[in-house]
Amino acid sequence: MRLVDNVTKIVETSKSCLKIVVNELVSLGYDAALCKSRWEKSSSYPAGEYEYVDVMIDGERLLIDVDFKSNFEIARATKTYKSILQTLPCIFVGKADRLQRIIILVCEAAKKSLKKKGLHVPPWRRAEYVKSKWMSPYVRGPDAEDDKQEPVDVLTKSVGSIVFGV
Repeated sequence: MRLVDNVTKIVETSKSCLKIVVNELVSLGYDAALCKSRWEKSSSYPAGEYEYVDVMIDGERLLIDVDFKSNFEIARATKTYKSILQTLPCIFVGKADRLQRIIILVCEAAKKSLKKKGLHVPPWRRAEYVKSKWMSPYVRGPDAEDDKQEPVDVLTKSVGSIVFGV
């Protein structure tokens, strides 16, 4: 069974929390862990933190977000944006580069939709902020809950408290 199928099955049977997803994936033999990203305030967006799951397969990191589509929902969306939103999976399973491409495309569509409706684009709907959720330095594993571990920089895979612009 493919990873995406396993994740979908787990989420359907246990809608509760990310820890359950991680535990179930680990019980299926995956190197899965809870990740908590954190980013500092910048001139263009507020500070924040976000939790998601990652799985290491053959040295490659796959990101899992069990509530992916909700990150892109906006008020008073145009028909075009609603159709784009319909193409997004509820559960994302994939590599960081694929996720970044999706974020850029969908955030640009959200911007056009909001502008067409005469609405301001809030900072948390801009691509830089949305990318920060998964692309910022993160803590992986049991310490993600306690934040005892030093964050890992996604781009360089180094350990330390490096914050970078996305």
